[in-house]
Amino acid sequence: MSVRRAAIAGALVGCGLAAAGLGAGLLLSAQRAAPPTLPPVAAALQETHLPFGPIRPPRALPAVALRADDGAATTLAALTQGRYTLLQLMFTGCSVTCPIQGAIFKATQAALTAEGVEAQLLSISVDVVGDTSEALARWLNGFDARTGWRAAVPSPDGLGPLIDALNGRGSGPDVHDARVYLLAPSGKLIFVTEDMPSPRYLAKLLRDAAAFEARTPG
Repeated sequence: MSVRRAAIAGALVGCGLAAAGLGAGLLLSAQRAAPPTLPPVAAALQETHLPFGPIRPPRALPAVALRADDGAATTLAALTQGRYTLLQLMFTGCSVTCPIQGAIFKATQAALTAEGVEAQLLSISVDVVGDTSEALARWLNGFDARTGWRAAVPSPDGLGPLIDALNGRGSGPDVHDARVYLLAPSGKLIFVTEDMPSPRYLAKLLRDAAAFEARTPG
């Protein structure tokens, strides 16, 4: 775990967020599951921005079939059209990064609800073999997820194109990164945060995006 992630984990445990539902022991569990194997990179993405920040022009994401936490077959476009979406990559067998990410989304959902900000949270699993709809539902329940926070796993042939469109590959046991991706109501990617953004930052990001949209002529 990097110094930055360790510091954030400590802060979350200190305020009781990481311990909620799953227990703080998950963060440093010696019984961690083997990370999933990602498909090979089909084509290197030519980035036109820093590792985090606005995506200009907005990037269309690939058409990807998903299986949602309720067992329904759907698509990324169907889940993200018509509303702002904060998307994170995770998998339920992860015991280092993903519990922290879940705690961040839990606190973010509480902040958005308190402020009356309308947005969707979407946790996308990179474990197309091990993560079933039931496993995703249990993961959400562990963080007391409410309406508006969904989880889904891509089809095996959809994972590679999606994770590469997000430039979301990680290294070592963290096979995915810990950034959060902001999708516009069009379903296009418009902003990427740095690793482990704070709930306060994510709430402000959504407020700013909605305010910008309101000022932009249709």
